[in-house]
Amino acid sequence: MIGLSLMIASFIHGKLYHRKVLPQLERREKIRRVIDGTAGVFTMVIILGGIISGVFTATEAGAAAAVYALILTMFVYKEIKVSELPGIIWDCCVTNAVVMLLIATCSVYAWILTYENLPNMLADNFFNLIQSKWAFLLILNVFLLIVGMFVDMTPALIMLVPMLLPLALKFDINLVHLGLIMVINLSFGLTTPPVGTALFVALKVANLSMDKIIAPLLPLLACMCVVLMFVTYVPEVYMWLPRSFGLVK
Repeated sequence: MIGLSLMIASFIHGKLYHRKVLPQLERREKIRRVIDGTAGVFTMVIILGGIISGVFTATEAGAAAAVYALILTMFVYKEIKVSELPGIIWDCCVTNAVVMLLIATCSVYAWILTYENLPNMLADNFFNLIQSKWAFLLILNVFLLIVGMFVDMTPALIMLVPMLLPLALKFDINLVHLGLIMVINLSFGLTTPPVGTALFVALKVANLSMDKIIAPLLPLLACMCVVLMFVTYVPEVYMWLPRSFGLVK
């Protein structure tokens, strides 16, 4: 749903601001480009397929995909020379250093919040005052969006799940439903400052400054918000999938 909403937004953006007429391609050229692109898309198949099938952990899938991408760019596309590898590896190290510094800082921040017992204080003094399920879901979304801006996803999940689990059971919220709400909300934090680990990687790769990317990013975040509202208040649009496998009632 998120992917579809972002594709629609990108299509509309292209129609409004990029009206350049592209040259018509021959059938053979179209087929060549599809095959050429499929080799690159297979990187995602390695990552997702390896994780879902249990062949790889998430870290191992990333390593396997990196090796595949290296072979593809060096021997199939022939876009990288061996002499260029040291510079590429150095650029990767610099980008990863920025991301790891952000994650380290977020982890310290999450530890401070946990040490001060802030999640339990919120649960006891704020969330427990809410009596309506729909009001709880709305406030939960706002709360998670704010948390995701300052705390990375993994420490946020470790910190918040024990707090939110009994509250979800109190309001009779399916745990799969709760999990999706939490993951989607915290995913926003990957693309929003001041943490925004995925955002900083994109800025580094594209060689852009923060002020140039915020405005174009807002319509995409709006699309994700619409999907988030659907996920929150109309769970039937996706709960049919786990129910069809007998994973939930």
